[in-house]
Amino acid sequence: FAVATDYEGTSSGLPVEPKGILSSIGVTFVLRQEFGNGFSVHGGFRSVSLDGELVSYPGGTSLGVLDVSSDYDFGYLVGVAYERPEIALRVALTYNSEIDHGLSGTETITDLVGGGTSSSSTDFTTTTPESLNLEFQTGIAQDTLLFGTVRYAPWDGFNVTTPDAGLYAELQDDWVTTTIGIGRRLNDNWSAAITLGYEPEGEKPSSTALAPTTGRQSIGLSARYTSPTGIEVAGGVTYGTLGEQTVFLGQDYDMEDGEFWGAGIRIAYRF
Repeated sequence: FAVATDYEGTSSGLPVEPKGILSSIGVTFVLRQEFGNGFSVHGGFRSVSLDGELVSYPGGTSLGVLDVSSDYDFGYLVGVAYERPEIALRVALTYNSEIDHGLSGTETITDLVGGGTSSSSTDFTTTTPESLNLEFQTGIAQDTLLFGTVRYAPWDGFNVTTPDAGLYAELQDDWVTTTIGIGRRLNDNWSAAITLGYEPEGEKPSSTALAPTTGRQSIGLSARYTSPTGIEVAGGVTYGTLGEQTVFLGQDYDMEDGEFWGAGIRIAYRF
């Protein structure tokens, strides 16, 4: 889980730039049991810690600066898969449980009406949602692979609420994110793929400035090189557009024409 939203300048008339910076570290341990007929089951546990800073307007008449972190909190995963290697078929369904995070840190509140600032320690709990992931791939022609994922996460009801100041963030929709792609082996060492992604628009947070978009469409291009010694290097780029959002902070602010770029690289050794 990660968020990085930082407004530049206060030309909107807001007294302070809203900001949401959240990062996480996760460790997952998985065991798999194959049954010999193509079916297998897998399961294990997940451990995730959160760390972040939120600057927003909880309650509408106060400015809140929230700097918090959590220890490693635990959840689990279970799943089932079916494979037919002769046609490169694999379908896997995995359930990830929700995780309750005990957050602690400091909260600084400025009264925008009467003035005055106070800072105090705070402790509260927020819950990252469960999810259901469907992953599939299958050969559709010689050296050609169709693959994709469908991820469902019930974010509706997720919130960041402190005991003193109130609501910093709240999500209002469940998310379904879909990707589909085609991969092609070019020769014994090189392969390439193109991937399309889609997430429908919704309302998501319409009362906070911490996520000013809703929905997305993307396209990605990637390539992979595998050496005869088992070293694998893969990289790719993604471009996408973001859905429009209206954020209410005393008045409506329309967020439009959003776009994003992404890039990644992976190095692996197979043995």
